[in-house]
Amino acid sequence: MTFVSTSIVSGQNCDCESNFQWVKKTFEENDAGFEGVWQQGIYTLGIVKRSDAEYTGFIIEADGVYWKQGQVKLKIDTKKPENNTVYYMKNHSEEQYNAELLSKNFLQIDDMTFKRLYPVYPKDSLDTYFKSNNAQNPYIERISDNTLLLRIPTFGGSRQEIDSLIAANKSTILETENLIIDIRNNGGGNDGNFQEILPLLYTNPIRTMGVEYLSTKLNNQRMLFLLSNAEELGLDDDGKKWFKTSYDTLESKLGQFVNLRQESVIINKYDTIYTYPKNVGIIINEYNASSAEEFLLEARQSKKVKLFGTTTFGAIDISNMYFVDSPCKEFQLGYCLTKRLWLPDMALDQIGIQPDCYIDKSIPPQKWIEYVDEMLNENQ
Repeated sequence: MTFVSTSIVSGQNCDCESNFQWVKKTFEENDAGFEGVWQQGIYTLGIVKRSDAEYTGFIIEADGVYWKQGQVKLKIDTKKPENNTVYYMKNHSEEQYNAELLSKNFLQIDDMTFKRLYPVYPKDSLDTYFKSNNAQNPYIERISDNTLLLRIPTFGGSRQEIDSLIAANKSTILETENLIIDIRNNGGGNDGNFQEILPLLYTNPIRTMGVEYLSTKLNNQRMLFLLSNAEELGLDDDGKKWFKTSYDTLESKLGQFVNLRQESVIINKYDTIYTYPKNVGIIINEYNASSAEEFLLEARQSKKVKLFGTTTFGAIDISNMYFVDSPCKEFQLGYCLTKRLWLPDMALDQIGIQPDCYIDKSIPPQKWIEYVDEMLNENQ
């Protein structure tokens, strides 16, 4: 195939129409390689082969502001053993990265994963990873005969979203032997958002250490802020009453550390221990923090649960973030209001929670779900 000769510089148009029509053709499986149409975020790229070792990637669709159709976005030179790709950034400056085909359907360039749109090949195991890694909302899907995947990218946002997902899929979860919960890159949010998950994992009473609030006029305003957002947080009448009572208690003890629940340890018991899921693998990494770590501390007390991955971030000893605006409204300060009662015996900040099963670097992130599925099935 002969292509129109183009000077390959960032932002300069190539013969887009000719190349675009070519890359959309479906051809033999072994002929594709880097060539084809790829998508990552707002970008849809066409990659065409210009010589035995050189490829050009051009914009098919983008934001229309920084990048427009036909402009050259990347160049790949497969003769180079590493950093084989020139990638043009938003300001059209050059960065040197390495491009690697993870499978027929996925291309990795630095930390960017591109999914092939054309030619169309059968789905492979990386489809699961790509969907999980780019998820903005929680979801559940079956990934093998015996295993369901529950992906939770954040514990922020509305509690109703996760509660509704669990309710809609509860019967399926309770009929399936294995459950993988992927919380990689989940930086936390609201502890209430994982409460409907815990009963599915439960085998024995769950012990949770309480917190102490530092009572100040400014700190105590958070209780009123949460009370004013009761509907969004899904608070019932008891929840609203707790925040109002807590505010009154804190106001009566200014300058003190206050345990609003009186007891140091909260013990949660559920009426039912479900037969299934029999094995639960929770996938974690270094970007899990705050409420995500609280979820792990509670979930791992179940005899069904094992943590897979790498050590978490470690941001839970000092907790309950609050944000206040500066007087000029140009800056915002985020700080924590509480300290955990397990201190100093079990400090986790800047240490993190270790996995039960460490996943070493010989297993790339895109293979973690597949690896955990295999491990859980070996336990049958």
